[in-house]
Amino acid sequence: MVALIRRMARAAFVLLLAVTATASCSAQMNNAGSVVAWERGLAESGDPVYQTKIGLRYRSGDGVQKDEIEAAKWFRAAAEHGNANAAVLLASAYWLGQGVQKDSVRSYMWYEVVIARLQADDKVLAAAVRARSEVAKLMTPQQIREAVDLVAAWQPVQASRPQ
Repeated sequence: MVALIRRMARAAFVLLLAVTATASCSAQMNNAGSVVAWERGLAESGDPVYQTKIGLRYRSGDGVQKDEIEAAKWFRAAAEHGNANAAVLLASAYWLGQGVQKDSVRSYMWYEVVIARLQADDKVLAAAVRARSEVAKLMTPQQIREAVDLVAAWQPVQASRPQ
């Protein structure tokens, strides 16, 4: 009888641990959802850092359903605001056709915007220079001129929401 009571107590303890772990996971998931909602609110208010973060979440499926089109929209919003990291991510999306139609002119344009027009750290700048060089290898001189003209016409916006 004592052995049966001990087994029942252990089973109850294991069940309690399982319930606690499930509740903890649920709370973490709710916290993750809250974080995503908070970040999305900042992104929607026009904050380019959070627009980039939300874009990365959509690209990877971190806390949201993976959606390359939605990722590209957020990268574009942040890049239009002048965020160099987002501009590199958007240029890459155009180069690879991830969430946008593959377009070497737009890809080159966004890499060139990072290089010539934005404040970027050395690592981002070096990546943009290397990538632009690779894109240029497959472009005609006319396409490069078109991209350079787009860069010359580009102006950052004060705040943007994805369209």
